[in-house]
Amino acid sequence: MTETDPRVFSGWPAEARAFLAELADDNTRTFWTGNAHRYRAAVLGPTRALASALTPEFGPPRVFRPYVDRRFQPTADPYRTDTGLTVAGPGGTPYVAVLSAQGLAVQIGHRVFDAGQLRRYRAAVAGPPGEALDEVLVALRRDDLVPDDVPALVRGPRGCPADHPRLPLLRWRGLHVDRAWPAGEWLSTEEPRRRVAAAWRAARPLADWLEAHVGPREQVGAPRRPPELPPDDRNSAAEQGGGPQVEWPKRVL
Repeated sequence: MTETDPRVFSGWPAEARAFLAELADDNTRTFWTGNAHRYRAAVLGPTRALASALTPEFGPPRVFRPYVDRRFQPTADPYRTDTGLTVAGPGGTPYVAVLSAQGLAVQIGHRVFDAGQLRRYRAAVAGPPGEALDEVLVALRRDDLVPDDVPALVRGPRGCPADHPRLPLLRWRGLHVDRAWPAGEWLSTEEPRRRVAAAWRAARPLADWLEAHVGPREQVGAPRRPPELPPDDRNSAAEQGGGPQVEWPKRVL
């Protein structure tokens, strides 16, 4: 069997990273048309094989499409310069793995909460479940899984005491942990599957917390009602994407 056999994951060939690097330098339809066969053989085939290898434990992941949706960003480059896959946990928490020319990365959690998720997240963090979240994040740091580039308010949410012991967590507008490994020959072995699976597995306590206290995102196409933001959060929403108000307890139990 070859390394692009969809039934077996044995890594991405060096050609995969070479293709992605060249695409980043020449992100045009002309380059894509002339090199699509390289994408299918060196990038798409192994990524599908990785998805198949992860399915028994995590469920069937969805492999990224190579095309950028330009309907809302017409000036963006037309093609992704990475590849990867994502699968949702039982409660909707995304598990993601991404290969680029620079290396391999994983992410577990929500990049940005919707209004309902943000309200539930703040209420949970302000109360006793926030203590459990602190413990989960401390434990994940031992596996080098850390929150990275999480969108946050400049100040705390409206009405939140400035001396709240979990103010840094309350400022976040999403919650995910990440880990990255630089490119090397190891990407052309079975090792990427082992690292992705180990990281996703280690992050399950965070996914469990999110599923218990935050829940899934609102389904696309479901009836939506604009969130009612307090005056100061309306201003911060325009500047930072702030969210709705929650009731703050007098003290943290």
